[in-house]
Amino acid sequence: MVAFIAVLLLSVMNGYSVPLSNKLQIVTMAGKILVLGMIGGAGIYNIIIGQTGSLSTGFEGSSTNVADYAVAFYTCMWSYGGWERVCQCFEEIKNPSRNIPIIIGASILLTTTIYVTVNIAYFTVMTPAEFLQSSAVAVTFGDRIFGSFSWIIPAGIALSSFQ
Repeated sequence: MVAFIAVLLLSVMNGYSVPLSNKLQIVTMAGKILVLGMIGGAGIYNIIIGQTGSLSTGFEGSSTNVADYAVAFYTCMWSYGGWERVCQCFEEIKNPSRNIPIIIGASILLTTTIYVTVNIAYFTVMTPAEFLQSSAVAVTFGDRIFGSFSWIIPAGIALSSFQ
């Protein structure tokens, strides 16, 4: 029911004002990057203070089977979602022949950097077994690192789902 109301509210907002919907998307995107930045920053801080957790042993027991890597890449492709929408916005971009290559390069670099940094951060406080057993890895990380402020992580995840 909550999802239905959210979709209905966002549809009405988009019908009422496209610029308002765009501003909401920008705010939720900024919230997502802020939460991911907090996680990545906490991981970098952990590394600086010498708390590397399972980073040195994180790949022990990993598969060397090529098929397993193919499945892993296919499974995580949703993390880099959005690239398929590039063609839908060509006509809204000014000077597309110049700007689209810049946008693609910058977005791939930024997305990859953020997600790799966040995953490294997770392994500074979690073992691979805990990582696999957790129903929400970011929330588990937040509980361990941010203490009483850990509510920021699920709140940020909820807000970022509006994109």
